[in-house]
Amino acid sequence: MAKRFRFRLEPLLKLRKGREDEQKRAVASRVGELQRCVEHLAQLHRGVDETIARAREDRGAERLDVPTALAEQRWRLHLKRRITQQQGQVQGVQALLNGDRAELVRRSRNRKVIETLRQRQWQEHAAAQAREERAESDEIGAQAYRRRRDQGT
Repeated sequence: MAKRFRFRLEPLLKLRKGREDEQKRAVASRVGELQRCVEHLAQLHRGVDETIARAREDRGAERLDVPTALAEQRWRLHLKRRITQQQGQVQGVQALLNGDRAELVRRSRNRKVIETLRQRQWQEHAAAQAREERAESDEIGAQAYRRRRDQGT
């Protein structure tokens, strides 16, 4: 009767797979956060472009409206400060994402080590099973030969 393959480190493998999946979710969450930050940054840039376009349109008017021009300039400065802040935030999230990805690689490597060990043990088990089956087959063949030989004499 063939022995069933049993990998003693199966609970550890499941634990490492779970941790890797958890890290994959963390990376995905961080990527979403980065995309939101980049989109917000793009919106701020569009706001600056729109303000500049409006200022150019207003300059073409017959009369110059000084309070409006000052308000537009203040708004542009505000947007530029927000852009600088948002760029810092994007860089911070990018650094966190890089850290999360490095951790994912580490966890993936740890899981693969256990899976490789499992595969090797499976191959050893299969080879041992094949040896046992060959030995049984050889024994059956030898017994059959002896019976034929003993019946022939």
